[in-house]
Amino acid sequence: MKPITALMICLMVSTIGYSQSSPTPRKGNFSETMTAVLKDFTFNYKNIAGDLVLSQGEIDNYASNIELEGSESCMITRYHSALDTTASWQAVMGHYDEYDKAAKAYSTFYRNLNNVKIRLIDGSILFLKGNYESPKEELQFVTSALHLQTGDDRYKNLKVELELLYEMNGWLININVVTKEDDSKVRPDWMGKND
Repeated sequence: MKPITALMICLMVSTIGYSQSSPTPRKGNFSETMTAVLKDFTFNYKNIAGDLVLSQGEIDNYASNIELEGSESCMITRYHSALDTTASWQAVMGHYDEYDKAAKAYSTFYRNLNNVKIRLIDGSILFLKGNYESPKEELQFVTSALHLQTGDDRYKNLKVELELLYEMNGWLININVVTKEDDSKVRPDWMGKND
């Protein structure tokens, strides 16, 4: 009888310990995490959205349950709009004091993004490809945009942006996964009257 009692106590302790642990975001390697984010794009990031972090004006920011390795933070943003119900996902990849280090990291992140691929249920593989925008120190903002190479309508508005931007005391790198809708679909009717 004692072995069963000991087993029951161990199971109860491990269950209680598991249920009381905080939901720490999962960190996987770069490609695995980006693949998970891109797959959840079609679900508007509902499967990877964590707790509400900030609700301000027209947006709500949620923690992402998955984070890119090496990122400072990952967020999902939802907008309060009847016309645009899409969400976006952003990873803050780092702050850099020196331009040379920021430019090198930007190039590395672009190479990593350019190697991301998704295997769909039907076995087909989609690749993330784009045009590299070379950083220049005199530019305060540089963006390289990538898209999934597919005719699948679910991904036609997907856009992955790698940003390098200058802030007051240094450089910031972000990765944004956004929906790029045609402006005519998301702007109010009254804005299109003068076209």
